[in-house]
Amino acid sequence: MENETNKDIFEIKLNETGKRYIQKFSSLGSIILIINVFVTLIIIGLEIYSLARDNNTKTITSPKEAYFLIYPYYSICYSIVALAGLYYYVLFFKKIKNSVTNSDELRFNLSFKYLYRNALIFLISMILFTLIAVFQVFVVFY
Repeated sequence: MENETNKDIFEIKLNETGKRYIQKFSSLGSIILIINVFVTLIIIGLEIYSLARDNNTKTITSPKEAYFLIYPYYSICYSIVALAGLYYYVLFFKKIKNSVTNSDELRFNLSFKYLYRNALIFLISMILFTLIAVFQVFVVFY
């Protein structure tokens, strides 16, 4: 009896409302991905231009100068990590939408690995953000 009860807890039914919101999420995710790719390309282009223009051959004499030397590289890395995270986010919703459309329970469950990858990349981006924020605090109070 206990085994039967545990099995029922994990059965999830997806109704038409849920299916409709999965489709909306999938469409919204594609729009977000396009906008993010555009913004990321602009940021990376501006940072590469900044690096090429400044040459950064001077000697670093303060944390503030180090910050301005490091920030373009950080910005490029952070943009790429954010783009990768968004890619998995959109891929998750595309996979889940296809599995719901085809009533494929196995692929529905497997699609959560993309959400997991998105969460890992989000964690990496938060670590990068924390590192630069701590450095900014150091620069401000130096």
